[in-house]
Amino acid sequence: MILFFDSSSLAKRYVREPGTEAVLSLMTRAELLSASRLTWVEVTSAITRAGRDRSLENADEYIRALDDDFSVVIDIIDVTANVIADTRRLVRRYGLRAGDAVQLASVQEATIRYGKPVRFVCSDRRLVTTAREEAVDTLDPVA
Repeated sequence: MILFFDSSSLAKRYVREPGTEAVLSLMTRAELLSASRLTWVEVTSAITRAGRDRSLENADEYIRALDDDFSVVIDIIDVTANVIADTRRLVRRYGLRAGDAVQLASVQEATIRYGKPVRFVCSDRRLVTTAREEAVDTLDPVA
């Protein structure tokens, strides 16, 4: 099974919250892990903010783990011209926020790249609903 993680779900690997155990379990069973390059930035931001407001200790360790994952474990889907074109279509059709539309366009790009089904792991209810309207297989680790 190929899993594509959006930021709301991948963050659970580094910050303990509802869905963390499910994310860790999914990651150990997957054939391939994938994410948008945007996810790297968004999760870095979430960890950094949590470290600054002192709700997360050892934020630098989590950032290093995230960087290691994106260097070795996670196959990165870049934000290419095709992804941007799809992002614009999704924004116009569904009124999504730009970042969410990039995530959805990226999972669709991943499906093309791998030539087989990709499961979108996402904890954002609105984005899950929209992904399903786009016929994307989804999994919410919190549900």
